[in-house]
Amino acid sequence: MKFLIADVDPAECLAIAVRIRELGYEVVSRVHDGKSLASQGLKHSPDFIICGVDLPKLDGISSSLQVKNVLKGLKIICTTVKDLTPYCHELYTEGINGFLYKDSSHQKLASAISTVARGNFYIDEPSGKRTIGYLTDPSPQINPSHAHPPSDPDRKDPLTLSPQQIIIVSALYNGKKRKEIQDILHIGLDGVNKAIKRLKEKCDVDSTAELIKLCSEKGVLDSKKTNNRL
Repeated sequence: MKFLIADVDPAECLAIAVRIRELGYEVVSRVHDGKSLASQGLKHSPDFIICGVDLPKLDGISSSLQVKNVLKGLKIICTTVKDLTPYCHELYTEGINGFLYKDSSHQKLASAISTVARGNFYIDEPSGKRTIGYLTDPSPQINPSHAHPPSDPDRKDPLTLSPQQIIIVSALYNGKKRKEIQDILHIGLDGVNKAIKRLKEKCDVDSTAELIKLCSEKGVLDSKKTNNRL
């Protein structure tokens, strides 16, 4: 498989490239800004892009998705120092395939690549205590209204879902069958059924349609798209 690596830090970019080669893959290009990522991606047609979120000139999410609009089979893994779990729904639906925290990216890179290559979404788990950050200038594909910093004492979030639960609701909203959700999360069908049952119990609803509607109303899903689907 061919990889394109993008990171604002040349040393970090090189370190990821070295790790990719150690895993037996080809690195076709290393770049340090979003515009170069887009141009080199279209030039080299990689199978994977590993990119930092905060790239200059054009952010990593927007630039990598530009390439994916042309290369439909492209897999994208974002590296970040910020907490992207509040954005799992947007990342998943827009075409990002996973994210890694930069402080663990080298150790977990092999696992992330194999997970994404199987068609699943990879969510890195935070290591130790972490100061949660939020995208200060999110790309148009990422809607910050779906997440609020925990430091806001007046914020009352009546519906808090785990990253896995957000992906399940997102998949249901996009019309995915339970077997497809099983493949996305790489868990058994019984696990999917139990997870959906727990979601309904947590949200106090009886049907999938009610679950999607509630999540839309609470800001977990894009309400306009969801209402059009219901």
